Amino acid sequence: MPNLAAIEKAKKVLELQKAMAEKLKNLPKKPAVVPPGASAAPPPAAVPAVEYVPTKEEEWRLARRAQKKRVPRALDFIDPGRYQLQAEFNRAVASGKTEEEAAEAVREKRMELKDERRQAARAERAELRRQQEEAERAERVRVGEEKRREVEERLRQQRVEVPGVEWWDARIIAEGRGYDDAVTTSAEAVRWDRVTHYVEHPVPVEPPAEGVAPPPQPLKMTQREMKKLRTQRRLAREKERQELIKQGVLEPPAPKVKISNLHRVLGAEAAADPTAVEREVRRQMAEREAAHRDRNVERMLSPEARREKKIRKMFDDAPETQVAVFRVESLANTRSRFKVEINAQQNELTGRAIMGPRGTGLPFCLVAVEGCLKSVKRFSKLMLHRIDWGEVLEKEDPEEQELLRREAEGNGCRLVWQGTVLEPAWDRFQAVDVESEQVALGTLRQVACEHYWTLARESRADE
Repeated sequence: MPNLAAIEKAKKVLELQKAMAEKLKNLPKKPAVVPPGASAAPPPAAVPAVEYVPTKEEEWRLARRAQKKRVPRALDFIDPGRYQLQAEFNRAVASGKTEEEAAEAVREKRMELKDERRQAARAERAELRRQQEEAERAERVRVGEEKRREVEERLRQQRVEVPGVEWWDARIIAEGRGYDDAVTTSAEAVRWDRVTHYVEHPVPVEPPAEGVAPPPQPLKMTQREMKKLRTQRRLAREKERQELIKQGVLEPPAPKVKISNLHRVLGAEAAADPTAVEREVRRQMAEREAAHRDRNVERMLSPEARREKKIRKMFDDAPETQVAVFRVESLANTRSRFKVEINAQQNELTGRAIMGPRGTGLPFCLVAVEGCLKSVKRFSKLMLHRIDWGEVLEKEDPEEQELLRREAEGNGCRLVWQGTVLEPAWDRFQAVDVESEQVALGTLRQVACEHYWTLARESRADE
């Protein structure tokens, strides 16, 4: 496209030339010298000035010349080893080799240089990947330390010191005495004058958090009622569309022609040129089928929406945290242990699985999980019904096989306690191998959950 500025410049040049021509025309002319005896010739007729109008090609050429600039050349980098290969070729030719032999030697040298550059690039990428992995590992360690400090600080703030004497027993135990004194020492530790035959009912204490009100339940309908309701909605939509067509708001739909009703709908037109009519009908059928597929594709959920729908179906957003504590006699079966760990991770549960072989000071194994209600329900079904705790894996070593058989004898799982807590005690699910009951209690004492072990130890099989 021509440049407008160049065109304007050319027009100004033409106007200047025109003005100079006008000035030259107005200059006084010298009188013509007439020789004696000759008559003066009449003055020549004035030649009309013709305005010069440039053509489109000239305008385009002027604009092109005005906007044409010197374009700097791009940098042309020389490949590494180019002159080295050229020197190798010249030396090979000078040493008496033919050009083909010299070219073959240069080709081999070029391949060696390429391999060296490729190995150097691969080593550089490996070094960058190693540095990146180290940085990510350091970042994960830093984030884990921050989370651990946050959990420890939150637990330290939530930890409540157990008093030496509860408030409901303080009035009948002497001041400065405790429960041990009341049991082991004389009657001076107990104020028997305040013990009567009346039953004291403690003042009820409100819970720290209000229970969540149940959501309104939708109206339950039978399959026949839902089918009837869908039919009524469809008829209402069709009636509204027909009213809009009668009012002229919508155009009436074209007749739906198919191969089966071709002659009945078109009649004489189909008989006049059946090949063209059939071709048009098949085209319309293909368009309707394509439109049907497009509508189905539009109604389909995107991968992100499908993932969100699945997450909403699997997990709920309840404010409280559900807790379930299970007692398992033995988790020596690696298959059962894998099922416990992988299901806890898939259900996004946090907690601990404290386990250890029998005969090492650990009377049983404990599994405590925290999460939403749906996840805890699915995990409870796994622990109580789906896993066969008496299964014995086949091993080649007879001693190991006998050990697994003894571990599976009398093995089982039972739910010790299930309830809600304000906040979860762990940030992830982890299986911990311990050697004694003291180590297990120490692991639970870090998050103030040692009472889980006490409940599991005091639970009975008939509960």
